[in-house]
Formats: sequence, structure tokens, C-alpha cells
Amino acid sequence: MGAIASFNDLPRSILRPLSVGEVAAVAGIEQKRVHRMIDDQVIPRAMVVPSKRLGSERKRRLLKPQACPFVSFFASTGEYVSAKMRRRVFAELGRLLKGEPASVLIEEGVLKVDVSKVMRETLKRMHALAKAEAAVVVDPDLRGGMPLLRGTRLGVYEIASMAKVESDERILEAFPSLSQAALANAKLYAMARPLLGRPSGSTERYAGARVAKIVEVDPRTL
Repeated sequence: MGAIASFNDLPRSILRPLSVGEVAAVAGIEQKRVHRMIDDQVIPRAMVVPSKRLGSERKRRLLKPQACPFVSFFASTGEYVSAKMRRRVFAELGRLLKGEPASVLIEEGVLKVDVSKVMRETLKRMHALAKAEAAVVVDPDLRGGMPLLRGTRLGVYEIASMAKVESDERILEAFPSLSQAALANAKLYAMARPLLGRPSGSTERYAGARVAKIVEVDPRTL
């Protein structure tokens, strides 16, 4: 896959308000760090979806997808540079998001920040998340509505939990039908949409889970 240059190259499925978990997964950090960024107003206020627009989900924190590069930068580098340099990087990221000419390399003394790299890596990760979410199906008629890797009966959270204690090689050996890409999808999906509370046998426990209208399952896997 070639380099993803802008938000225009991303799947439409990811160009929507994102949960804190999804943004954290893009940045590769824990959700509590994203919550702290929101509380400390590190993330530009314009990137936070106003709660009054969320209707029945007004208690959930959502961010615009454009918040992802800001979170990714701050999580990886932003905490270690001056406030002045951070503002400069944020300004250039904002210009890139608008499709305007921007300084892609910010320097301050011996410190350098490649703004274009921040954007490229973030977009690549967002594309991976969109792919992971598309690879998962939720159907109440399959294993009680548990999120499954599409075309299989393998539970996403089961595989992701296993990956915390076993190597990828051991998991792939135990499940010959599981590919490396599918394993990566399961881990990223579980990170973006962690389980809420204790399992209850209901699809409601899966953060952001959506019931599929059409389920593509190979009969041989049933």
C-alpha cells in the first residue's frame, strides 16, 4: 500500500466522530492519557465534539478524526518540547489538515519535529483501524453477538486476550486458519473498543459494537 497523504485518502468509515478508545488506539496509548489531554485542553477545543450534539450518547466523549495527529504527536513527542514549539507544530498540523502549505520540519535548537511524518504515521494507523473494524462482524445469531473475525467463529477479544500472554507465532500455530493480518486486526480492534465491565452475554458490553445486517461466513467454519 502506498503512503497515505491526506484525510481524503482514508476510508469514509473512519471519517466520523471517534471514541476516546479509538483515538487512543491510533496513538498507541492508554485511554486515560487521551482523557487527560482533553481535561488539560491540550487537544484543540475545536477537535472535541460538543456533548450537546450527541443526543442519547451525550455522556460519551468523542473527538473529531482530525484530533488524531495532535494526540499522536503529543503522546510521542509533545510532552518533551517547549510550549512554543508545541504550538508551532500544532499550527502546521492544522495547515496540513486544511490542505494549506505548511512547514513540514520544525526546529528549535537541537530538536527537530518532522510534521509530515507525524501526519503520515497517524493516517497509516487510522487506515489500519478502519480496516480492523471492517474485519469484525457482530451478529446476535453468532455466538451470542460476540464480535467475531469476519468469516470465522473466532472471538476478537478471545484472540486479543490470548495475544497478551502468547506470541503471535504460538497463536497462529494454534489457529491455522488465522492469518497474521487477522490477528493484527483483532488486537487493534480490542484496543480501540475495550470490553465494558464483566461479560453479560449481551452485545451491549462491547464499546461501539454495531450489529451487522449482512454476515459473510464460510459455512465450513460453522
